[in-house]
Amino acid sequence: MKYKKIEIDTTARAELNTDALSQIEAGQAPGIVFNNFTGAGGLHGLEFNQFGSFHEYTEAKKAIESGQFFTTFELAAKIVETVRPTGTILDPCAGKGIFANFVEESLFTGVEIDPKPVRVGTYCFPRAEWHRANAQFWNTKKRYNYILTNPPFNLRWGKLNSQDFILRKAQQWLKSHGIFAAIVPKSYLSDEMYHKQTRAYIDKHYNWIGQVELDKDAFKELYNVSFETKVIFFQNCEGENYSDSLQTWAQISDRVEQCTEEKKFERTGRK
Repeated sequence: MKYKKIEIDTTARAELNTDALSQIEAGQAPGIVFNNFTGAGGLHGLEFNQFGSFHEYTEAKKAIESGQFFTTFELAAKIVETVRPTGTILDPCAGKGIFANFVEESLFTGVEIDPKPVRVGTYCFPRAEWHRANAQFWNTKKRYNYILTNPPFNLRWGKLNSQDFILRKAQQWLKSHGIFAAIVPKSYLSDEMYHKQTRAYIDKHYNWIGQVELDKDAFKELYNVSFETKVIFFQNCEGENYSDSLQTWAQISDRVEQCTEEKKFERTGRK
């Protein structure tokens, strides 16, 4: 871990976001900047009575927040501990780069559309590779050993929602038998009919490792919201000599199982 967690005044998040960007210009300690900047999540400033329907209200919130509910220190550390990455890592929805804080910095690549968290990320993790880009349109010839990410929830990206889009693109960004771990809504993939096409895609391109359900208040400390989420873990099935990667699959699978007694998905190896 490069920077330790510092408690902040969560009622002053908007001011602290602004302060963090000013602190960069002043050359202040990166650890303070990293903790002070918490993104746009929960700072929409909208009231339901300003809109004609709940749908209009939620869509307006999404447009302002852009899914910026950053992964907490504790959750990022737990995901890294579960996966234990030893190669290159990509976060296509990197925010300020929370996963970079717990891995070898020079092996981390972050992609983020918003210039403010990119500014924070490049300041705090200068040895990482950063791209200010929209993950929907970002392309690279490079392939990664691991993808660790917390994509925006339920935004419409083309014909797919945002988590479906990232899951499909991740298979293209990963090396053969690379590992994908993502924070998603608890309901994601739970309905066999509604998620039929995505499940079929997973069956063809990924090996299930497992999932861990999170406390509904996992993001409440910073964002004062409660919603049910989980972390899903998959392995890319592309490539030959799949048996050589079964040890990695088994080790991560065991650690996922240690995190929870609930096992919603079948845990099988692909042959």
